[in-house]
Amino acid sequence: MNHSPSTAPAHAPPGPSDHPGRIRVLSAADVYRYLPVADCIDALEYAFSNAEGVQSFVGGAVAPAGTFHIKAALADSPIGQYFAAKLNANFPRNRERHGLPTIQGLLLLSSAFDGRPLAIMDSGSLTVVRTAAATGVVARYAAPPAARRCAIIGCGAQALAQLGALRAVRHIEFVSAFDVDAGALDAFAAAAGQQAGLTVEAAHSVEQCVRDADVIVTCTTARQPFLEVSHVRPGTFVAAVGADNRGKNEIAPALMARATVVVDDVQQCAEIGDLHHALVAGVMTRADVWGTVADVVRYKHVPAGRVTVFDSTGVPLEDVVAAAAVYGRAVADGSGASITLGS
Repeated sequence: MNHSPSTAPAHAPPGPSDHPGRIRVLSAADVYRYLPVADCIDALEYAFSNAEGVQSFVGGAVAPAGTFHIKAALADSPIGQYFAAKLNANFPRNRERHGLPTIQGLLLLSSAFDGRPLAIMDSGSLTVVRTAAATGVVARYAAPPAARRCAIIGCGAQALAQLGALRAVRHIEFVSAFDVDAGALDAFAAAAGQQAGLTVEAAHSVEQCVRDADVIVTCTTARQPFLEVSHVRPGTFVAAVGADNRGKNEIAPALMARATVVVDDVQQCAEIGDLHHALVAGVMTRADVWGTVADVVRYKHVPAGRVTVFDSTGVPLEDVVAAAAVYGRAVADGSGASITLGS
């Protein structure tokens, strides 16, 4: 949560935009169409390498059955400087209770040149892609170069995107998946099995799922850690994606303590990520964190030979860059509905 002043020029040139007064409305389908995960990986790597002037804010509220998260930032993207504010509702039991997605919300994108609101877009789909892309950025430099076997624990909306991001940076040929929801597991296995050059196995336990894995992704709503030291071989890359509030925990503190830990934001992960639980357990301090995604991009490697854990809680910079990419392509393509505000 960086609140430093922007270092952008006072007259930064505008990026792509519509006619004044037009606000483009972009659906989840539009987001997925205009934001291929491989392209989002490259855009995020650019952003993290130019992140010094980012101004951002994170807040939230707790409801009886879920949480609301607000993430906002002003940042540079490959196509210009923008401000984005995202409101996500995260209700873990939505699907079983109401037949609704776990994550729902909207993102507002504005010009940092003249302040105009430019677009409103579905934030759930944007969150899925940019979260997976962040994994891809870190995996590009932290996953074993010869990685072929991937384990995915948690087969919700994030699972296929995470697999796509990993396949964009590594030659993954075999994926093992596990979920306590048999229906979600079967649906993921069927969808992933259609991808060329990929063998998919539905595992019956965490232990079976991670056996011999080079790369592990945890993207669950677990409130108790399930990935232990005994499950992971030295040199394995682990993307811990699920913990986004203090009640969630996927990675055992002992495993965090033995790993090279990369975070997207030290303060945020110390408050709501798997790092939080390792700190509370007293097995780590903040000084034990190896570095951030920006450090990975800067140095283009992490120490070899140990388990690497990427504690991914999601930062507003990712939302700005992803939303700008969607908007720029929608403008170029002339797609999306629109509304106007004011007199």
